[in-house]
Amino acid sequence: MRADLVLLDANPIDDVANLDKIAAVFPKDKYLSKDALEKLKSDVADAYGKQPLKALSTAIDTSHVD
Repeated sequence: MRADLVLLDANPIDDVANLDKIAAVFPKDKYLSKDALEKLKSDVADAYGKQPLKALSTAIDTSHVD
């Protein structure tokens, strides 16, 4: 998701790991709180989890060479 503004809970200048401490985002004139972002991530994970698994033979690229 692209955002116009990201609010952080901590200063990323103090520690780059603070970039993961997202408090809220503003995508296209909307406001998504931390709770709304967590629900969105959970909903996406649930949707992916409900997809049927493909046969292993279709998931492996046999033409790939290192």
